[in-house]
Formats: sequence, C-alpha cells, structure tokens
Amino acid sequence: MSENIYSIESLADITGLTRRTIRYYIQEKLLAPPIGTRRAAHYTAHHLERLLAIRRLAQEGLTLEAIRRKLGGSDAQERFQQSQARPGTARSCVHMTIAEGIELMIDPACAKLSDQMLQQLLMRLRALLVDERSC
Repeated sequence: MSENIYSIESLADITGLTRRTIRYYIQEKLLAPPIGTRRAAHYTAHHLERLLAIRRLAQEGLTLEAIRRKLGGSDAQERFQQSQARPGTARSCVHMTIAEGIELMIDPACAKLSDQMLQQLLMRLRALLVDERSC
C-alpha cells in the first residue's frame, strides 16, 4: 500500500491553511519539516492529520503553546522525522522474533531504548502472547 504524498499547495488546499501558515507551524515546531528539500519536498498523511488537528484546536481557541502541549510538542516531530527513511541514509534496527510469524522491528536510537529495556520488552510481549493464546 503506497502512502499518499502531498505538496505544500495540496496541504493548503485540503486544510484551508495558507502555505505561509504551514511554514510557520514548521518553524514553531508544531509540524515536522517536509521530507526532502526544495522541489523534492513532500508531506505525508501524518503531516495532513497533524495540520487538521492543529487547525481544529486553534479554532477552539487554544494558543499555539497549548496546542503544542496537547499534541505532544516538538519532541514528537523530531522522533517522526528521525523515523523517516531517506535515500542514502542508513540506520540499524533490532528485529525481535516474538513468536513464529511475529516479528517486531525497533530502531533503538529513535525509540531511546537501552539493551535492558529491549530485553524486558521482548519478555513481556512473549508473556502476553502466551497468556492470550492460553485463553
């Protein structure tokens, strides 16, 4: 399934926001920057959903700071940006086999998980799966 991609013009048309407002939200770290640069810059469904949420909250009278707090702040955008694979970049991921046919892929640096936390996650997921299958 291919993910929809949008130009800034498309986002402006869909959301009813101006291109200037969208750029301002990026500058204020309410919205992640586009993927790519210049003419290759594009936005994803995540950007669209975020803009629609920002617009709705602004229409409800929330300040930008209140919107930032409600939507998870700039840290969420940074994690989103880091998770986007870009041509020419490499990253290491951990593939954890939970059970036959069930595998979990984690980018420990982006997820900010230590080796110990990864092991605990694996044990808890396996225990959960065993509990669910025994019911």
